[in-house]
Amino acid sequence: MKRATLLVSLFLLLYPRLFGEPVIGIYSAYEETLYGAARDRRGVLWFSLEDFHASESLDVSGDGILTAVTVAKGIRDDLLNLVEEGGRWSRDGVTLTRYRKNGRDLFSLHYLPPDLRFTFSLEKPGDPVYDVIDLIYPARQDAAAEVKAHYSDNYVVRIHQAENVLEPEKNRVDFGEALLAATVLGEPFQHLLGIRDGYDLLGNIGYLVLEQNYKKPLGMQYRPLAAHEDDINLFLMKLEEMEGDSEENLYKLAAASFQLNPPGEQLQLPEYFIRTMRGDSFDMAFFLYDILRRLDREVRFLAVASLDGLTEAEGAVVYRDGDSWRFMDYLGLYAPASPDWTRLPALVHEVTMLYREIDLTEFIETQALPNPREGDWKKSVY
Repeated sequence: MKRATLLVSLFLLLYPRLFGEPVIGIYSAYEETLYGAARDRRGVLWFSLEDFHASESLDVSGDGILTAVTVAKGIRDDLLNLVEEGGRWSRDGVTLTRYRKNGRDLFSLHYLPPDLRFTFSLEKPGDPVYDVIDLIYPARQDAAAEVKAHYSDNYVVRIHQAENVLEPEKNRVDFGEALLAATVLGEPFQHLLGIRDGYDLLGNIGYLVLEQNYKKPLGMQYRPLAAHEDDINLFLMKLEEMEGDSEENLYKLAAASFQLNPPGEQLQLPEYFIRTMRGDSFDMAFFLYDILRRLDREVRFLAVASLDGLTEAEGAVVYRDGDSWRFMDYLGLYAPASPDWTRLPALVHEVTMLYREIDLTEFIETQALPNPREGDWKKSVY
């Protein structure tokens, strides 16, 4: 079967994790003269936060190491408001201190676990960074202009202290380790080719502050959560802060963390699924359904299968977008739209399909999770 064109491509499944075991990557062919950008993007060095246990935090010589990793524009203001000069802030294993050095506001971050210590500053990019953008996009002035506009609106990371995680036996921090530290701090969607997406630790700290001051539940409370309300609220806050279409952002944020497991016999509740973001296609679809409901969208939860029954049934959702309906599953948000939602499984797969709607009404009332693969099937005609 041929899938219709994805609006959000499958490579998002490789993005750094936002929940569960975090994975951070930098290109192995990073170039120091390009502030960490890599023209050869074939190899990636992967790390988890656990890898920092065996490393030592060391100062960087001179005025620090500048990188082309970006941080969202509001983060610096939030940090300046959160921590007074010479002051200290601490919550949930995160400690931040702020001081001045060489005319810069420096922030020292201590994160437990895994005993992670960075010192960094944030600054507006200068001409050398813009020259790198021109070098990366030599024949695409429109793309270069778009990337420059993003850099102009935001900040880049300069590292003053980092962990010697690449080569712990050396008593110094090299550029790669500074780049890795910046990537841990950087925003989750980096615009410059050759700079991998960040773990967004600074953004997560910002949400801790919001969560600390936000007492009421977020989103439409169509059903009570059995557990982990803070995790669902944090996800909704991240979604609210993202620019653009909420449904596209929902897929990006969920797919960035999702790991596909073999089919299970029972659905996971979204509030448990969010703790690991690991499950089968129905678990992901149930999570998408749940968040869309909390965003007050009209949405239906589907099982979709091939007409010949030779392929495993998969979970999906359809939601109303104006006068039409759209289709989303663990692989993406798809281009076809239709005023008749029952046609979307066929339009997306470009062949007649079987589908069934999974009615969660009884589950919401009784907490008895249905088996998504059992029930009467209907045809979605191509």
